[in-house]
Amino acid sequence: MLDRILNNSGLDKISNSNAVSWRDNDGHVGFSEGLNKVESCRPEILKSLMREADEKTDRELNRLSRVVEISQNRGGDAIVRLKNGCLKSDGGIVKRLIFKSRYKAERREAARHLGLSGDTVSAASAASKIQENLRKITEASYKIQAYSRR
Repeated sequence: MLDRILNNSGLDKISNSNAVSWRDNDGHVGFSEGLNKVESCRPEILKSLMREADEKTDRELNRLSRVVEISQNRGGDAIVRLKNGCLKSDGGIVKRLIFKSRYKAERREAARHLGLSGDTVSAASAASKIQENLRKITEASYKIQAYSRR
């Protein structure tokens, strides 16, 4: 997760940039000047990464609370669907018949969105996957914090 965040942030580009290892006409490497450029960018990048991790944590906690609510109201085996970015439970039998094709697409989208195989996702498996995502985000946050203390 941290690797994905770092790769999306551009931190890998800065740490591997040509500014760190340039050579003058005599062949001397200007490492310290390039390193200063990298170090001056580091706090902003790390703050951005922490802000992104916090936003992802909030989003996943909201999803988890919604899935827990669905699970409490309809049971752990209730099928969830993704409608307009929100996880929802399937409606009653009449709504399922009326909106059959839309519900099917929304169920498939929920599975794809959560990174699960299959065409449907139960509330219990959605909650498990969201908790796993939260654990990964938390680990990435700890790694970012540790890196920022260097």
